[in-house]
Amino acid sequence: MGAEGAKPEIEKKRRDGRALAIVGALVMLAFSGLLSVSSKNAMGDFKVVYYSARTLLQHGNPYSEQDVLRVYRAEGRESIGEIADNRAVMTRFIYFPSTLVVSVPIAALGYAAGHLLWGVLVAVSMLLGAWAVWDLSRDAAPLLAGALLGLLLSGSFWVLLLGNSAAIGVGLCVFSMWCFLRERYAVAGVVCMTISLMLKPHDAGPVWLFLLSASPGLRRRAWQVLASSAAIGLPCLLYVQVNFPHWSESVRNNLEFFSRTGGIADAGPMGYVGRVMDPMVQLQVAVRLFIANARVADLVVYSVCGVLLVVWIAALRRTRNSVDAQYIALAAIIPLALLPLYHFQHDAKLLMLTIPACAVLARDKFLAKSAIALTTLTIALNTDILTFVQVGLLHSHATSGGGMNVASLLLSRAGTLALLLLTLFLLAATFLYVRREGSLGAEAATTR
Repeated sequence: MGAEGAKPEIEKKRRDGRALAIVGALVMLAFSGLLSVSSKNAMGDFKVVYYSARTLLQHGNPYSEQDVLRVYRAEGRESIGEIADNRAVMTRFIYFPSTLVVSVPIAALGYAAGHLLWGVLVAVSMLLGAWAVWDLSRDAAPLLAGALLGLLLSGSFWVLLLGNSAAIGVGLCVFSMWCFLRERYAVAGVVCMTISLMLKPHDAGPVWLFLLSASPGLRRRAWQVLASSAAIGLPCLLYVQVNFPHWSESVRNNLEFFSRTGGIADAGPMGYVGRVMDPMVQLQVAVRLFIANARVADLVVYSVCGVLLVVWIAALRRTRNSVDAQYIALAAIIPLALLPLYHFQHDAKLLMLTIPACAVLARDKFLAKSAIALTTLTIALNTDILTFVQVGLLHSHATSGGGMNVASLLLSRAGTLALLLLTLFLLAATFLYVRREGSLGAEAATTR
């Protein structure tokens, strides 16, 4: 009787949660569609991979600013008065050669067909990832999962507007994890994870590390993904290395250019954080407010994140007998991976993978409130809607003296600090679940 009475209630929560997620998806698609009509930024990030791929197709060096600039000007699509930094983003290629495996076939179609296909891939990948998260979460806390998905999706319109490859990389990475965790469509999972690694290795890489360090079944998938990635990526890398042997030096120079004082990748107070819709989220943007020297700040961040990574690996190795603990460990690596390296807010869409863990923790009477509050806060602070508000507030906010750092930190670095707090909480929750499983196992053995 009780089970029969509970079933309609669960189904209602699933319907309501599904509706919230769908509303979020519709808001994302509607906002990005409406803004693309008038925005000069529409498909701006697609052009980053498009022009470099077109350069390669025309037997040029995709890592040479001059070669890419020649193609950029020859196509005559951009205005003469283009902002210098915007032009540099499109002509100074910083992606690994593996990206060309995906971008060259699409660039071969030309811009008209290519950008339409790319836009479809971006939207479909995000929606596919969202569906996968919903399916992983719907048994534990469907209403909560739907609300969090709705929040994340509604705040992802800017990544669709720009056509950023992170949407494809993140969406396919999340879907591949659904395949592996549900033990269904393994081949599709390997293919999707491989494409994700080709496009965004610094996003999908930590998730692959989870596979490698988790249960034997997941470890087998990790080796399959690695073999697939090597089979596809190594020939491309060899081709680039033979024909453009100085490509890695070009990437390093381009990164240094973007990281200069006042550049788009400057983590310091003179950078773009708090001034643009797609800011950096790595921990350096907070640390650099108090440590001016970039190398010292990097050392601090790498030390902190290195310790946390060791703790995470130690926790993960103890989760093999607990599905719930594995979900939480998977969630922990997501915010942790965003902290030390070159990551922007579009990469933070990978926070989708924290939602299943939040659904699991929502059933825990001791951790539920903290899990829901921290997950919601972290997702909210890294959404495009809140960033728009932050940019407006900082634009009108006048500060002086020592209070400037604190105000900037609270207004524009709050998302980064939330990532750190969520990492610490999820690591603690993983150890707690492992300890509980050990206690239950010991009690069961004593009973027998």
